[in-house]
Amino acid sequence: PPPALSERARQASEKAISLDPGRPEGHVALGSYRRIVKSDLPGALEEYRKVERLSADRSVVLASSAAAESDLGNWKAAAEHFREAERLDPRSPARKRLLGPTHGQAAASTGAGRGPRGQGLSRRWRGWWPGDRVDAE
Repeated sequence: PPPALSERARQASEKAISLDPGRPEGHVALGSYRRIVKSDLPGALEEYRKVERLSADRSVVLASSAAAESDLGNWKAAAEHFREAERLDPRSPARKRLLGPTHGQAAASTGAGRGPRGQGLSRRWRGWWPGDRVDAE
């Protein structure tokens, strides 16, 4: 994103945290800013871990953590977060969209995607977003 927009996103997330540090939304926003804009993956994970302690809806932060872990190449941790997010909220298309590539990479590196059980996991993630090819294997 343009620098001015990036700066406004950072300021907004930090303001949300300063207004109510006990709410998870500001930490999710700051974690996303760190991961996507700054490529500060350890910093993003730090914010997501704060959210884990604050949020009743852990599936959101687990999905974000899985993406950050995947970006760091921590496939085993990414796969664990992916599975837990799916267990907590199995019908969330947004989380499925975010985690589909993460699970594919994690499965490939850990062997989790092999065999009938792993193929079933992959099939469940396809077709949840417009434009996804459900018939591709």
